[in-house]
Amino acid sequence: INPSSVTITASEVGVMTTLTDLARNSAPRNVAGDIGKLFGEALARKQDADLTALFDGFSSVIGDGTGAISSASIFQALSTLRENALNIDGCAVVLHPKIAYDLKAGLTNTFANANANDLSNEALRSGFVGRLAGMPVFETSNIANTGNAGDYKGGAFHRDALAIAMMEDVKIETQRDASLRADEIVATSVYGVGETITRSELDYQTNKGMYDFRGFKVASDDVKENIKEVVTENVVPLKKKRKTRKKKDEQVDLETN
Repeated sequence: INPSSVTITASEVGVMTTLTDLARNSAPRNVAGDIGKLFGEALARKQDADLTALFDGFSSVIGDGTGAISSASIFQALSTLRENALNIDGCAVVLHPKIAYDLKAGLTNTFANANANDLSNEALRSGFVGRLAGMPVFETSNIANTGNAGDYKGGAFHRDALAIAMMEDVKIETQRDASLRADEIVATSVYGVGETITRSELDYQTNKGMYDFRGFKVASDDVKENIKEVVTENVVPLKKKRKTRKKKDEQVDLETN
């Protein structure tokens, strides 16, 4: 095995606003609570955007941005993942809603796809693709535009491909400013993101060849199926050892005349 390491640099992100006493007292709602909710959602969107920005670093690219995505593109991505011996159970597809629309439009187009199936019906009923090529399809708007209108890069990857290192979760603090008759509300978080699977095809083939040479071959992912039955022939059974109880010394009283 050729182990490798990935360095993830954590940095601080934050957002701040000033809530005046006049705004707090004149509002019918809990303004401070609403601000805290907005700040938490803003930092979560920032984390998602940082993770999806890593799609540009993937080693395999499907499509050139000139045509609409189709189900064939998803199956082509699946073949690339399986080529690298990745477990399909841990893989997923993430698309921008605009790109997911093109995928659903192709699935539900009765002229292009006259034979409607369960996947097409599910997209028509719920508006979501669900699973395609054995992978769940997720939609997020936290994907930056590549520069051309309507072009958003998606990704099909294993769950171990991307990582987020949380040094400090979302923290919200307040500070009173008496001169302004207001409170400063500050939300911060310290984290870093990175791509963790950088194994090349050459490294995979090298490791696989070493495992095959040593005879380590997994026949199935099911542990029970990999356990072989023990052959009992030429095995001498051991007789059960009998335990003997020792008599305790008994004291005898002798009477004398």
